[in-house]
Amino acid sequence: MTSYLSVPAGAVALGIILFAMPNGFPFHGIPKEQRPNSINKLSLKWLLARFDLFGATLLLAATLLLVAALEEADVHYPWKSAFVITLLTISGLSWVGFLLWERHMTQNAKVCEPVFPWRFVESRVLLGMILSAIFLGGPWFCSIFQLPQRFQIVNSLSPLQAGFRLIPFTLAAPIGSIVSAALAKAAKIPPLYWVIFASVLQVIGFSLLSTVSNSHDIPAAQYGYQVIAGFGCGINISLLLVMIPFRVQDRDKGKSMTLVIWWLIHIHEAVALGSIGQFRVMGGVIGLAMVTSAFNGLIRSRLGDLISSSELDALLKSPEFVSSFPADIQETIRSTFGDGYTLQIKILAGLAAGQIPSAMLMWEKEHIML
Repeated sequence: MTSYLSVPAGAVALGIILFAMPNGFPFHGIPKEQRPNSINKLSLKWLLARFDLFGATLLLAATLLLVAALEEADVHYPWKSAFVITLLTISGLSWVGFLLWERHMTQNAKVCEPVFPWRFVESRVLLGMILSAIFLGGPWFCSIFQLPQRFQIVNSLSPLQAGFRLIPFTLAAPIGSIVSAALAKAAKIPPLYWVIFASVLQVIGFSLLSTVSNSHDIPAAQYGYQVIAGFGCGINISLLLVMIPFRVQDRDKGKSMTLVIWWLIHIHEAVALGSIGQFRVMGGVIGLAMVTSAFNGLIRSRLGDLISSSELDALLKSPEFVSSFPADIQETIRSTFGDGYTLQIKILAGLAAGQIPSAMLMWEKEHIML
């Protein structure tokens, strides 16, 4: 149903973009006689020539293979199986190949723009931002997936009720984004201080969430823990993006005397901003695969002797299958699943802690100021 609905929604969005896009974009604010003619309205051939297709393919392969290995390990295949080892090996080689290719493209490419310019690796500050984004992705995305599942399985709530119980986390995030940016600018507090503070908040919030019991009753304190964790995630989601334009090299964000170069330079800034978003999502995907693998391993080790292998597979694919078991077994399953979710949240606390040393890489004598 969702896929069918996305088609008309995408058509409406495309129509709005075409209707709202200024005439002559991206040179709409420049008189026609001053607009460059050398690129002839940005022909498709010219744009494709600038696209780093091979680098994008290597990045996609490296990420997908790593996620697939983590998802399948200890579920359908043991960690020592040839399938998992092969996926991890190819993923590792793809990552190495991706970095080498991007270094080559950065140094030698004349027209094609690298997906991930090597200058980002050579900049300690930018590298710290990217690592922070990777470690942020897991806590942010995994919480949105795992907390509602815990409410449904451990606390026997409906999907709608579980969604309502997640509101403290999802509401605190945008509030944290707005408040931190406003205070950083008004109070002249370096954003880096906020990033470190937010990372510590996440560690505290997720650590407290890991102490919640497996009882059917939901303690009111859990909502406060969600607020702490969500507030910390929201701060770093926005500030890591806001800080990028202040530390991207002139080649990646600066100004130029010619309009063509001016437009190309803004592409580089978009690459930098896109890298933060891309690596945050990638960190979320990898983090989700990690917590899922750890969860499945714990469930199998605890319930393997209690229910059959086919029932266990069905339970891991659809936790709602728990209602088909007798009452006493249901209680054991719910308690075991509660321990599994607690393990996941502890992993999220560890990923959140990884943002602290990553943020310290951004430390400078003269901090970025908004």
